[in-house]
Amino acid sequence: MITKLIDYLEKNRKLFKIPENEKIAIELHPPWRKSHNGTCQYIVYVGKKRIETIVIRESISLYGIRCRCNPYKPQFSEDVDNFLPENKGSFSLNNKEYYWSDRIQEKTLMSIISENPRDPDTWKLVSDFFHKFSSTQIENSVLSSDFYDELKELINQKIKQKEGTLVFEEFCDLNILKFNDQKKVPCSWSHGDLWSQDIFLVGTSWRIIDWEYSLQVAPIGSDMIDLYITLAEHNLKMSTPDAWRGFWYNEIPQLSKLREDIFSVWSTAGFDDEQEKSTYKYALIRSVGRIISQEGETNKLDLKVYSQIIFEVTDKKIHTPLSVIQHIFRLIRNRYRI
Repeated sequence: MITKLIDYLEKNRKLFKIPENEKIAIELHPPWRKSHNGTCQYIVYVGKKRIETIVIRESISLYGIRCRCNPYKPQFSEDVDNFLPENKGSFSLNNKEYYWSDRIQEKTLMSIISENPRDPDTWKLVSDFFHKFSSTQIENSVLSSDFYDELKELINQKIKQKEGTLVFEEFCDLNILKFNDQKKVPCSWSHGDLWSQDIFLVGTSWRIIDWEYSLQVAPIGSDMIDLYITLAEHNLKMSTPDAWRGFWYNEIPQLSKLREDIFSVWSTAGFDDEQEKSTYKYALIRSVGRIISQEGETNKLDLKVYSQIIFEVTDKKIHTPLSVIQHIFRLIRNRYRI
């Protein structure tokens, strides 16, 4: 396949803006997750210095649009285009469609935070991204109760094994129907798998890649909860259960401003307490679906832990003496985490 791609690029140098005297090389990046089965990324190098210039993807989102292109056309197209790498178009080769874009070489949000985790300006960048991203979602908000239907359709499409589909369906039935979560919530378009490694600072603008879990309808704030959780996991080295509990109980000082921003957006969008809980639980259930579809292994996933977290948020008796003691213990433990 690489040879055929190189031949195609050779014949279309003008289209790809490749100088006639420069040598073309392609680096293949095979899928690293089971959910990417059969899809690859090809990074094109041009010239002796092998400078990365083009990315070619064949990965498909729920709506048949490749993840480096706008997954919402024509709806929301202008808003989402502002966050995408510059799309160069597509071409067909051997009855397969390929999409290509400029290679982003700037730093990711994750690398920026890792280099200066104690610098207040670093965390101001997180707030800057948050406000630019969330404002576009609020502008396209609608009241909906159908967000779980679309999520199930997406996750079941991604899961390759029947066992995984059954596990996810059972988890949804237990945690959605049990708490009667089919109420209307302010929703908008959603990236669906937002974490700091997919976010790039290009000048003063933000670019986001990998829209494979994009959704037309999801509760506003669910993407930013994803970002909060993954920052806690990857940058602050917290366990996944601690990260989820840390968000709801405001136990992570470094991320308190991001949490405050999320609740502020909920207030602006007119959320009540129950809608805030529903969004939190939706984000957690979506996270479980992604884990099952991406890793392809359900035996290593302790679903009881996730169900318990949902129960803690939903149960009106959460503030019993024992739970208060546990809550205080977590606060002390996370307060002095390095």
